[in-house]
Amino acid sequence: MINSDSTTSRVSTEISGEVDWWVEFDDTEEFEGEETLIVPVGQPENFTFTVIVPDWADSGNYQFNLKVTDYNNPGHVSSLTYNLADANSSVAQFEIITLIINNNTNLYIFNKSTMNCVGGLTLVGGKFEDETGMCTFYLADGEKVFINYKGKGTGGQGGSGTFIIVGGTGKYEKISGTGFSSRQNLKGKEGFAHSMNQMSGEYTY
Repeated sequence: MINSDSTTSRVSTEISGEVDWWVEFDDTEEFEGEETLIVPVGQPENFTFTVIVPDWADSGNYQFNLKVTDYNNPGHVSSLTYNLADANSSVAQFEIITLIINNNTNLYIFNKSTMNCVGGLTLVGGKFEDETGMCTFYLADGEKVFINYKGKGTGGQGGSGTFIIVGGTGKYEKISGTGFSSRQNLKGKEGFAHSMNQMSGEYTY
């Protein structure tokens, strides 16, 4: 366990699925028999992983599941199911998205929050039909809200999809909701992805 006054905490990681041995979280350390990561308390954190596809793997679709669990509160879980399309030379890539949400309505719980997402897609012929991911909202009052999303679109242009609110922390532990999202790619600095994201929906807690 990490001291309650510490600026860091710990999450445990788990990978499952038909090709789980192709995948590993980056920078883990073993703690009490589990693979874990040290994370900052109250700060957005992006989790990365590496996929190594064997040279002998047949072309096709492969599925694996990623799960990150708060070591001190096992009820706080983020999970993602990812489909990897392998065509002998394909590469799986994840996009990390961070944005600031500002809303003029103070009653809106997401006002002045930040959102961090991790997700992935398979681009075929310039289009994708299988984007999936999970996001964590870091709210201004210190709590968190978790969503899963899926969508489709065109590479380099943008896409659209739906999302489900799957839970939160503190007073938002039982929050639920659904909605729609869209993303429009923008011109930006070379080597970086820039986009405008819009989300609308309903929630209750």
